[in-house]
Amino acid sequence: MKSYIRNIILAGCVSGAILTSGCQSFIDIPVEGVLTEDIYKTEKDTRDLITGCYDAIHNHVWSLDFPMMFGGLRADDSWKGGENMTDQGEALEIMYFYSGTNNKFVEYIWRVRWMGIYRCNNALEVIGGIDMDQDIKEQLMAEARFLRAFQYFELVKQFGDLPKITTPITPAEAKIPREKKSTIYEEVIEPDLKYAAGILQQRSEQDATDRGRATRGAALGFLGKVYLYQHKYQEAHNTFKTVVEENEYDLEPVFLDNWDVDNKNNIESVFEIQHDPSQVYSEGAGLPTLMRSRADGGWGYNLPSTSLVAAFENGDPRKKLTIIEEGDIIEGEPYSMHNVMEPKRTSYKHYIPKSKRASNEWEHTGYNIRIYRYADLLLMYAEAAVGIQDYATAQWALERIRGRARNQGSDLTVLPKITTSDATLLTDAIRQERRVELAMEQHRFWDICRWGIAKEVLTEFVRFNTEENTAPDAGETKGSLFQSGKHELFAIPAKDCEAAGWSNNPGY
Repeated sequence: MKSYIRNIILAGCVSGAILTSGCQSFIDIPVEGVLTEDIYKTEKDTRDLITGCYDAIHNHVWSLDFPMMFGGLRADDSWKGGENMTDQGEALEIMYFYSGTNNKFVEYIWRVRWMGIYRCNNALEVIGGIDMDQDIKEQLMAEARFLRAFQYFELVKQFGDLPKITTPITPAEAKIPREKKSTIYEEVIEPDLKYAAGILQQRSEQDATDRGRATRGAALGFLGKVYLYQHKYQEAHNTFKTVVEENEYDLEPVFLDNWDVDNKNNIESVFEIQHDPSQVYSEGAGLPTLMRSRADGGWGYNLPSTSLVAAFENGDPRKKLTIIEEGDIIEGEPYSMHNVMEPKRTSYKHYIPKSKRASNEWEHTGYNIRIYRYADLLLMYAEAAVGIQDYATAQWALERIRGRARNQGSDLTVLPKITTSDATLLTDAIRQERRVELAMEQHRFWDICRWGIAKEVLTEFVRFNTEENTAPDAGETKGSLFQSGKHELFAIPAKDCEAAGWSNNPGY
């Protein structure tokens, strides 16, 4: 049997088609006191395996938290920030679209996602061979398949065609051709999510100690999203409709309560990355510290753009609930952005009040990253509804979002209802609503890519900054290097392409 220790090493090294020479040499080091796979005998052992699968979607600040910002940095929503322009310069390459095939952050994303897939594959193989309660076995395998689908979806969204790997592999087996992304969707992601949705508990059925684990609603929510990314509007509509009618989720009445560290896994949360506030183990989030003002103990990354500020309709309360400007009164004092790059702004959604901050914040903050909110699902439901000409449902879902936003302020005349049944106007309204409702949540770039309008949006962003913007980020030309058909995807790391015999993504 392959050793348990060797499996852990492989989990950190396998990247779909290659083990790097560094990992290979590490594996070849003799290991004394080997633990074999037959140590997995009890339900607790199998649960530990699944915990490892969940851990892979958190991993480390620099490998996942920081790259999570790219959904805004590569779009018109935010700027890199940091100490200066060269601070984390490889993120600058990504933001300005001149990163090549050896960017460290792209490599982090690629490798960590494959590590997660390996862990899921390994868990499925091991758990499948253990004699245990069948209901518990199916529950754990459904969680593993949900998490594998999540990792595969992130990879296909960012890298396109992928090798199909659904069992644990050894280095000798690792040279596998890439399959078209449509094949990955139809043969891996969709079946995994359907299986998970048929087995997993509803949110309301979970014990309090299991809150945050994958649910039926999360599996269906991602399945609907996967359909929408493929423009399968009828399937997406039906799937979102099921989630809505099962009534497991709702909008939080108070918008900012979604990100309260004391309100994790709330009624609006479909899926979020769990973080532990332990002061002993480094299992906390780094994102709030990365994004907060350098004058407030943060690092000043991911600064909201003036274009995003201008995107909010007049009087929209979400503007002040999403973006903190220098001088805004926060916790009774003018907020300082001293020593922060222009534009001097930060995200309110990632702001933790001082009374709720951990004493040792870095990687010890119990802030969960909200990956998927019910508001996001409702807006995708509206989008799918337009795709099948169900305009009444689209209007209803859109009003759910705008109505909640309207109620955050005192002027109930703002954000009027959208009543048009013109497909183009309704689509434009939904896209606008997605930008402002989900601002700074890193959906923007992937939205404009799947809509096929990334070049158009980024060209308008350059025009706005060079002709209309008078704020400190005026004159910026981010987006001018964007090439349609190339920059919707990242390049696969060059050494992996070479080792596997692949051609890289178009243009790289």
